[in-house]
Amino acid sequence: MPLVEYAQDTAAVSITWKLARRTPDVWRHLTSEQYLPEWLGHVRGGGFSIGEALVVDHGDGHLCTSVVETIECDRRLGMTWEFPGERSSHLVVTVEPGGDEQDAVDQCLMHLRHTGLDDLTGSYLPGWITHLTYFESSLEATPLPKQAFWRLYKTHHHLTTP
Repeated sequence: MPLVEYAQDTAAVSITWKLARRTPDVWRHLTSEQYLPEWLGHVRGGGFSIGEALVVDHGDGHLCTSVVETIECDRRLGMTWEFPGERSSHLVVTVEPGGDEQDAVDQCLMHLRHTGLDDLTGSYLPGWITHLTYFESSLEATPLPKQAFWRLYKTHHHLTTP
């Protein structure tokens, strides 16, 4: 797993993930409604345009509504995160070339920062690590089975709990 680093504080989660793909390829995968079901959930409405509300079903009808605030093509996505029963938070994902000088063209780093989580950081950290594990598998055209999500989440929760 190319998890480079992670951190959490009392209100935010930050994760850096290294991917063996070019930045434009990762960006297309990140912002493609076609691939979202393989790593995050099924799109029920909206899309990746500024001001648009993207509605994603995370399973069992748990809908997350995100208003897209920032899109810098091949670089940065910023959006709200409104999950039922939680206060609104904010998600920023940045993609940049990464690796040593020879491999930098064929590798990139994905930085995820989710703020405004308050006491939910302990559940969001392993959740995002699990989703990014699924993202990488989807990017490599070998999606993980959905039924394995919660087992993998429990493992990541155990490993990231202080």
